[in-house]
Amino acid sequence: MPAGWWMPAKVIPLAVTGAQRASAAPGVPTLKELGYDGFDDLFVANGLLAPTGTSPAVIKALNREMVRMNTSGPIREKLLDASYEPGTLSPEAYGAMIDRELKLWGDVVQETGVRVKA
Repeated sequence: MPAGWWMPAKVIPLAVTGAQRASAAPGVPTLKELGYDGFDDLFVANGLLAPTGTSPAVIKALNREMVRMNTSGPIREKLLDASYEPGTLSPEAYGAMIDRELKLWGDVVQETGVRVKA
């Protein structure tokens, strides 16, 4: 979404998830600031995945390039302009996050019985 999508008269944000306020909406509090715990780790994450067996050297090179693009230059600026919060994780940390998310949301699906309608 383009920056400013949350401007009054379109959408009125009540809060944001994550551990800190969004740079695109610094006046909007976090859920934690409003007294709701458990949402610090709830955020959108995008990343690259490689096939099993990919050389560790290739994975390291891809990660190094992703870190570079997310921390400076035109790619970072494009992400910021689109209201993204560019971040970086090591391949190991990203894998661990995926494992946690699969467990968390898998449990939610099992407990609620939610099903996808085709």
